[in-house]
Amino acid sequence: MSGRGPVVVTGGAGYLGSVMTRRLLAAGRPVTVIDDLTFGDHGLASVRHDPGLQVVPVDVRDVPVLRAVLTGAEAVVHLAAVANDPSGDLDRALTRSINFDVYAPLLEACREAGVRTFVNASSFSVYGIAVRPNITEDDPLNCLREYSRCKADAEPLVRSYDSPSMTTVNLRLATLCGWSPRMRFDLVANLLLGEALRYRRITVVGGEQCRPQVHLHDVCDLVELLLDAPRDRIGGEVFNVGGENTSILELATTARDVVQADGRGPVTLTHEPARDDERSYVVSSEKLARTLGFRATRTVARAMADVAAAYERGEWHDHRSPEHHNVRHLLGVLAAQRARAVV
Repeated sequence: MSGRGPVVVTGGAGYLGSVMTRRLLAAGRPVTVIDDLTFGDHGLASVRHDPGLQVVPVDVRDVPVLRAVLTGAEAVVHLAAVANDPSGDLDRALTRSINFDVYAPLLEACREAGVRTFVNASSFSVYGIAVRPNITEDDPLNCLREYSRCKADAEPLVRSYDSPSMTTVNLRLATLCGWSPRMRFDLVANLLLGEALRYRRITVVGGEQCRPQVHLHDVCDLVELLLDAPRDRIGGEVFNVGGENTSILELATTARDVVQADGRGPVTLTHEPARDDERSYVVSSEKLARTLGFRATRTVARAMADVAAAYERGEWHDHRSPEHHNVRHLLGVLAAQRARAVV
């Protein structure tokens, strides 16, 4: 069980991290963010001057800085990663160095610093194409791409560091949805809502693939719970963390309904044949409910309504902008790095 001491959030300026950071600060926990700010720091704008926040703008692979930052930390929430399958395939060596190679030095530094709780963000993508419905944590993994392979490889390493002095737990997260100040529209529910809202039309390719969703704030609720959970319930465990098991077509229908319900006019829904993204899985989160009594309660419709409300407030304008899409943004970053190397 963790106390109320400082929490280090790696990737704390990202899509999930910026929301997590604000939630932890609101709960009275000092937070240190480790983030190389590849996507900027605007996700932390509203809390930048909070006395409980420290932002350390470094790469999570910078071990000497990690050791210094971890001194006195009560818990670590590890979110930093090259996020999602398409981004992970842009530079597989880079992806492995950030999404896997960093774990051993990070975990060792945590142990040396006396960190009491280590929460690791894994992913439902480790299941690949599901062999049966309602797959559980005990079912075999079926990693299709480098991102999911790194997530799967990291889990046993995290588990190996679990001990009475440092509790470790792996969270296999469903696809995230909902509004964040560091907004991503390369996540399917957010993307479909953006298409419906901006263009009044949605094109669904395939649509039968099942992509379980979970609201950002449900994940934050869970992490706050884990930071105070008894060690004998969570130590060395892996938990599926999902909300709604839903197909792409069902998500598109929800996006259409959310936009139309607000009187913004009709939305056209078009269906095209499936292409090459074959990930599909229906996942059970019952272990989490049995162990901690936790269930995700926020719906996809609520997540979409939150994103639509942010649009009405003027907090985003073009959901197709590269800043909201990891692959497009990272392509620009990698191109700039190559150009500097040539010079």
